[in-house]
Amino acid sequence: MWRSTFSNCCLGKVASKKTITGSVEDVNRILVLSYNDLPYHLKPYFLYLAHYPEDWEISKKELIRLWIAKGFISPLLGSKEILMEDVGEQFLEDLIDRSLVQVWRRDSIGTKVKTCRIHDLFRDLCMEKAEEENFLKFIQPSLVENSGNSLDVTLVASVPRRIAIHPGKRDVHLKGGHPQLRSLLLIQEEENWHVLGEIGNLHHLRYLRLKCTGEMILPCAIGKLKNLHTLYLQCLSRSIVQNVVFKLERLRQFVMKGDAYPRIKSGFHWWRSFSSKNIETLKYMSVDKKLIENNEAFRLSNIQCLGIIFKSSEDVKLILLLAVKLDRLRSLSMSLSDFLNDDKSSSFSNLDLEPLF
Repeated sequence: MWRSTFSNCCLGKVASKKTITGSVEDVNRILVLSYNDLPYHLKPYFLYLAHYPEDWEISKKELIRLWIAKGFISPLLGSKEILMEDVGEQFLEDLIDRSLVQVWRRDSIGTKVKTCRIHDLFRDLCMEKAEEENFLKFIQPSLVENSGNSLDVTLVASVPRRIAIHPGKRDVHLKGGHPQLRSLLLIQEEENWHVLGEIGNLHHLRYLRLKCTGEMILPCAIGKLKNLHTLYLQCLSRSIVQNVVFKLERLRQFVMKGDAYPRIKSGFHWWRSFSSKNIETLKYMSVDKKLIENNEAFRLSNIQCLGIIFKSSEDVKLILLLAVKLDRLRSLSMSLSDFLNDDKSSSFSNLDLEPLF
């Protein structure tokens, strides 16, 4: 009797295992159909999501900036009436409508997407297709892999032009060369970023975002990144940015802020004009006499998103009068420096502003 019971149990387990295996295969088949059914122009937008780690909360603004920087959205698709950011947002909505991307958080009024995520099963499919189509090389050491505190990555021309590295808490050592490298996304938060001059050899780099809790130092070699569209620096402590940043002719987005903004309110000083006339995002400028006297920052006609940090509330009205002349401005962030101790000058509440129009 026991032999019969044991045999039936074994047969049940085998049948159950076959059922589960069949179910997984059916699900995978449906996911592949969903991908194959995508219009050709939407596939790169979906495949780009393979850059992100599992369960990662993806910022909509950052994702669209990356799409634009990588050239997925052509300037021809945008115009004075329809901006490239609007086109990118529509493509993201298309992916959401097809259930390929999940909305995670919406804005304060609940209408627009703020962050999104991709389901684990779709992420697996995304990574598989990205490597299959030579779209992306994904590098992540195994959790059981004993490689010490460092991860050596060798760049060679035979790998795709887009590389995503998720090293965990390991230090990353890049070796070799890849003259056609377009995208290197390193998902890692460091205490300090001391960027070596070799970064200037990544001539095709279009997007650079660095985040740290300590000190950030950028070398003069960053001026060699002639194709850089976006420079995003987030640092709790001191940031040292060279003057060559202002000479980057293709720069569109320049963001420099404290890690805990708006608690840390210290912006960069406007010490020279940008060579690029296509600056669309400029955050966070510190208002001083030089900025007020030389209002060149407010003559950048393509500015859409502007962040300003005031040292005194007395300067607010004058700056706003300049800002209202920016025809394409869509977002304006204002705050007062934390370093102010004078209550009279450190509050917006007592401002007496006349109508600006």
